[in-house]
Amino acid sequence: QIETIKQSLLADHFNLILGMPGTGKTHTLAILIKILWDYGFKVLVSSYTHSALDNLMGKVIDMFPEVGETLLRYGR
Repeated sequence: QIETIKQSLLADHFNLILGMPGTGKTHTLAILIKILWDYGFKVLVSSYTHSALDNLMGKVIDMFPEVGETLLRYGR
């Protein structure tokens, strides 16, 4: 997870995070969103399913309420 965060922060344009269920993708993304938010970046998250976005938003809100206040969910 730490290596994924490092690679994401060093990426030029985007980073694709893939993994099996239960490997910590949502947790890692929540931490990465917080780091980028602290540096003033905007983050776009896309997923195949609405539930994955809902899970990520819930995780961010639970872990970092100050970031959760700035989230925008577009879609169903």
